[in-house]
Amino acid sequence: MIPLPPKRFECTSDAKFDPIRHHDWFRNLGLRRKKIPLLRAAYAAWERGKVSQKQASEIYCVDERELRDYATFVEGKSLVSETDRKALQHALDEAYLQYCAANCKRHIRFFISSLAPFYRWKARPLVELWETDPTFWPTGYKV
Repeated sequence: MIPLPPKRFECTSDAKFDPIRHHDWFRNLGLRRKKIPLLRAAYAAWERGKVSQKQASEIYCVDERELRDYATFVEGKSLVSETDRKALQHALDEAYLQYCAANCKRHIRFFISSLAPFYRWKARPLVELWETDPTFWPTGYKV
C-alpha cells in the first residue's frame, strides 16, 4: 500500500510520509501548513467560547471558511452526506488506484480532478472534500 499525501491539516513531517517525501509535489505541501499554528490558536479561542468564529479569524488572520474546515477536521466530523457517500467513495477509490499505478509521480489531487467529471462531480469540491474530511479515505486504506 502506497501512502497518500497528508491531508490539508496534517503535519508533513510524520514518518509515514517518508516513502513519498522525495517527490517534487511533496515539497509544496509545507507552504500551506504554515497556517496550522494560527488555525490551532484561533480554534482554541473560538472553542473556549471567548470569541466568536468571526472574531477568532480576524484576531489570528485566518480565513473564516478555513477555520470552519479546520474545526471540522479536528473534531473528526464527516463532510459527506450518506446519499453522496457511495459515488464519492467510488471516485476516490479509482483515483487511489491510478495514483498507485503511476507510482505517486503526481499528487492524488491530480487523479481526483481528472476523474471527477466521470462521476458527475466538479473537480474542486471533490478535491476539497478529500483534503478536509478526516473520514474520507479509499476503501481498505489503513490510516
